[in-house]
Amino acid sequence: MKYWGKGVPNWPAILIPILNSRKILSYPGAPGVLKWMRVENLKIEGIPGLTWHCNGLYDVNVNDGGLITEEPLEPSNESVAPLPNHNPWSGLERLGAWAKAGTKRYVNILGWKQISPVKSHSNLPRCMILGDSRWGKIDAQPLSAQEPGSCIEPKLIGSVEYIDIGPFKIYIGHRVKKHVSQGLIGYSSDIVNGCMDKSSITLYSEEGILTIKHNFYDYDVKLLYPLTFNKLARVRSTPIYASSNSIVLSTIQGSLALSSPHGIRIEAMHGKVIVEFQDKITITLGGTIQAYRTLIEQSIEWETVVSPENGYGHIRAGMASPLIVDAGPGYFDLLIQNPSEMDSIVEVKSLYPIKSIILESPLGKFELTHNRGVFRIPAPSCCICTARIELRRLLARVRLGHLGLKQE
Repeated sequence: MKYWGKGVPNWPAILIPILNSRKILSYPGAPGVLKWMRVENLKIEGIPGLTWHCNGLYDVNVNDGGLITEEPLEPSNESVAPLPNHNPWSGLERLGAWAKAGTKRYVNILGWKQISPVKSHSNLPRCMILGDSRWGKIDAQPLSAQEPGSCIEPKLIGSVEYIDIGPFKIYIGHRVKKHVSQGLIGYSSDIVNGCMDKSSITLYSEEGILTIKHNFYDYDVKLLYPLTFNKLARVRSTPIYASSNSIVLSTIQGSLALSSPHGIRIEAMHGKVIVEFQDKITITLGGTIQAYRTLIEQSIEWETVVSPENGYGHIRAGMASPLIVDAGPGYFDLLIQNPSEMDSIVEVKSLYPIKSIILESPLGKFELTHNRGVFRIPAPSCCICTARIELRRLLARVRLGHLGLKQE
């Protein structure tokens, strides 16, 4: 698959070295990745013939097939995959030129409104300066564009011992200064630099360790494996050790999502979780959907691009996590994943008339039909697919809803 490594975990890098070992059977969701790799049958000594399914959607044979299984072995507690930075801006420049775009803007390439603040070298629409860093957020709707903002020094309002997110308290190990600007909250010290918006915070730390305290004796730990989240275990009498790019702590009073492109290691026990990470981590009040979306957000290097004033259209992502991975004159490519536990549909509506949408998945290639200009792409749990949206250009300036203009 040509999009591995473009802002998504590079799961083949984990699976290729263990293709013919028992270890691969400890990765729920692996059949979907194996289908992309055109692997139809695994030969593993000491294992009976099995038909291994990923959520009933994809399947591969183990030793030529046999009884149906979804989890042949206990899930591994180690599932960290490389996640390189994602930068689609050169493609969007070409798409902008095709669309006779005007000025430099930020285009939201995500299928959702950005959840967590990110670092950027330029002035994001909502922006604060914290030490040597610029933090901000893009508030544009999916596929829409937004003007750059003004990055200003925040107001220092004091210092705190911990950071509150819902029923959870984040302790960094020392007091941190608290700043406020443009609806964002900044936290800083000699070794920590971070920014919070509503119920999501991103932290950079030299030490890479923090403690999350809470009031729960027992709770679930969910890990991201290839294409899906899976419950690893329930914290009860003994601590749970685990590592992944995304981990969700699920309690009776809500869930907390932890994500990092470089991986996270946790020790979960009664009343607290010790978290180790490298460089940066995002912590969000939410479940598997928020966990995966913030993971993608932290892999993107946000830049301005020449684009139409209103962007290119709109996406309703549902439970899935679609994003633009490539673009060019008259087209853009979406990578659509749904690692959540729920089936979904992604709806795409363009400001430009759509010539066609070609969907490619491990199950083959399909051309989609539309209903009143809205294309609906199935995104069941555990799915991964790409969709190429080919556009027709308009002669007039396009605004949202004005789709009946004369075409070239």
